[in-house]
Amino acid sequence: MKKEKNFFGGQLRKIMFEKHITQKELADKMGIVQQMVSFWVTGRNVPTLASLKKLSSFFDVPVNYFMEENYSKNSSDKKNEKYLSENILLKEKVKRLETEISLLKKEMELMKLKKNIASALDKNH
Repeated sequence: MKKEKNFFGGQLRKIMFEKHITQKELADKMGIVQQMVSFWVTGRNVPTLASLKKLSSFFDVPVNYFMEENYSKNSSDKKNEKYLSENILLKEKVKRLETEISLLKKEMELMKLKKNIASALDKNH
């Protein structure tokens, strides 16, 4: 069987279809914009751990329903669920660090610009 590239999005799409929930309705229930739900379904983005927990609560399924290919409703693999939660937390941390790095780069550019302006002003006086 071919592994789906965006397993999470497929599971979300499937349960939304089964429960007759639109992206707009889900977004409203979760307090997010519809575009975010669309990004999850298409694989352009993944939910935060907090959002994943909200989804699992809203649809009354364990978190690993969205993550585990061989999920069955009788599955109680806590070790796997813990691993998946940690993986999502790490992805969130990487995103935050990437944002921080980007901001630091911009700050460095601004400092260089200020230095160049100060140097140019000194030359004019």
